Amino acid sequence: ARVHALAEAAAPADPHGADSRRSRRKMQASDVLAAMSLQLQQAAQLQLAAFATQQPALHSAAALSSATSGPMTGVVRAWYEERGFGFIAPDNGSQDVFIHRKQLVEGQTLHQGARVQFELSTSNSSSGKPAASRVTVIGEDGGSMLSSSS
Repeated sequence: ARVHALAEAAAPADPHGADSRRSRRKMQASDVLAAMSLQLQQAAQLQLAAFATQQPALHSAAALSSATSGPMTGVVRAWYEERGFGFIAPDNGSQDVFIHRKQLVEGQTLHQGARVQFELSTSNSSSGKPAASRVTVIGEDGGSMLSSSS
């Protein structure tokens, strides 16, 4: 490459040769842009395909919500007090529902195994997964303790 560059420098100035090199560089840049554009299109198609596979979860949450015209009941399958969230297993057998402590009726806390009543909504995150809102403790299941804070 260095010998080639020296040979070009030693050659007499040829305006047509310089134009030819510029034209080749433009074509090379155009090829690079076309390749990048193709890669971006492929990435976008992959993201769309991934989003499409998540759509059934959104539809099932919407179907579950519309199928239940009111509060649902279930059992707290997992509760992480230190992190303030957990999951409810609905009594109707549908997929687990996310619960955040902000959705608890004022003054109540949860423990694994607690029976709860809740309304179904979708998560505030971009996941669109089912989430519980207006959660009320209605009893115990499996001997877990429930508590209320003042």
